[in-house]
Amino acid sequence: MQSATSDQKTFPYAEWAPTAARAACSAASPSTRTRCASAVEREVEMGGVARAGAGYLHPNAAGEFVKDEKLAEQLKQNSSGLKPEELDLVLQKL
Repeated sequence: MQSATSDQKTFPYAEWAPTAARAACSAASPSTRTRCASAVEREVEMGGVARAGAGYLHPNAAGEFVKDEKLAEQLKQNSSGLKPEELDLVLQKL
């Protein structure tokens, strides 16, 4: 049996976003997933209770939101779903 935490990712990370609402950098792709987004930790209120959740941002906005010199290194470490050349596209936008 798989634990509930096994699917959780460490923030920040970059991933493919299938919709324009989570659009970031353009990338040529044969699949329907043609954009990538940076996911950063942000506070979300659900039912009157604040908790940490994902905020999907353009890499430019992620850099401004996170304001951490180590953002690029963290994205490299935590973005296992992207190929190196795809991750490079994200890092160029920071």
